Amino acid sequence: MFDSGMVDMTETVRQLAAVDVAAAPVGVVEERLSALARVRAWLDGVEARLVHRADELAAAGSGAGATGSLAVAGGCSSARARQVAARAATVDAAPELGEGLSAGVVSAEHVDAVGRAAKRLPEQRRGALFERAAELADAAATMAPDAFAKHVNRLAARLQVDEGQGRLAEQQKATELRSWSDRASGMLKVAGQLDPVLGARWLAGIAEETDRLAADGWARNHHTAAHAAVNLITRGRDRGPAQVVNELVLVIDADTLTSGLHDHSICETEHGTTLPPETLRQLTCSAAICAVVQDSRGVPIWAGVNARVANRAQRRALRSMYRTCAWAGCDRPFDWCQIHHIQPWEHGGLTELANLLPLCWEHHHAVHQGRWTIDLAPDRTLTIRRPDGHHHATVTLPTLPAARDKHHHARRERQLARDRLTRHLARHRPRVPT
Repeated sequence: MFDSGMVDMTETVRQLAAVDVAAAPVGVVEERLSALARVRAWLDGVEARLVHRADELAAAGSGAGATGSLAVAGGCSSARARQVAARAATVDAAPELGEGLSAGVVSAEHVDAVGRAAKRLPEQRRGALFERAAELADAAATMAPDAFAKHVNRLAARLQVDEGQGRLAEQQKATELRSWSDRASGMLKVAGQLDPVLGARWLAGIAEETDRLAADGWARNHHTAAHAAVNLITRGRDRGPAQVVNELVLVIDADTLTSGLHDHSICETEHGTTLPPETLRQLTCSAAICAVVQDSRGVPIWAGVNARVANRAQRRALRSMYRTCAWAGCDRPFDWCQIHHIQPWEHGGLTELANLLPLCWEHHHAVHQGRWTIDLAPDRTLTIRRPDGHHHATVTLPTLPAARDKHHHARRERQLARDRLTRHLARHRPRVPT
């Protein structure tokens, strides 16, 4: 674990204070940003310990407690005070995460992800999650916060007795949609929240209509998405709800599909929202489903055909792997991306998954006109180099399960997965109404 007791940030802070930002080259900027993240994590660790101590003192009749001390002495808003207090409670229940914070290798985002996952679990099951704190701390030290949050959510789903069915029922009850006119702007505003299944159908419909508009020359952005939503609603009203069909794309790994949940299960919508396996099985009998089945590395088992432009099936498969632009740190949605050939088509590159990557306009332009270079390994590890040839970033596949053996026999595994899938689908073939 981490040697947090002896961490001294004095030298790191001194280097941060001494840097000449206006004259700093790329290497120095990136190194100082990394150092800043370590210092911020260390400060969050100190804050969590102080908040824990404030609660101890309040219990003994001295002081205002965590939220009171943060609001008054710390100058925090009530919302942030509650957030920090919840983080301190998570660190108290999982000390290894606190050690990672103090060592500057685990961020507050990592800790908060564990806290949110624990809160969703029944109280009697939270201890099982915190018992794996050492494992979670090690994972947090090597994973980006978003990937770590998905990892924790999958673990929490396994710990639920009903595999998440109860939580889904609560989400379905909380589904709502509201609209009102804003007096200042005169705009109609819409807000709401949808359960994962209904939300996946909504997003699938928006994406399909956005594709149609993009083919007519529209840009892929929030403005176009609004028009796509209105188009879908008005068309549905004209032709009747019974004729409205949204294809739902679900992502599941072969082992979960055929054998049930395991440590690295993937069972979710194409947008990354976790679903209980039983819900996926039910949906295959009642909805238009495109199931993307992945192997143990998170790569779809079936790939597409050789054509100039990625076909619909290949875009679905790529969307199952990438929620956003594949570039390091870019959060532009997949549906705003162009499909890039790593080896150019005109130079013999094939239109197959091993040669395709989603890139937003900015980063697609950086590769084609900006002389940045990218390499995609067979396990879809992406290496990005600057125009001067120096290494910029290495990005692993977002859905890549942790702690997998990289030296497995991929071809044999895929054949076995195909065989299991064929047998499973033969046993659970949906019945077509007559």
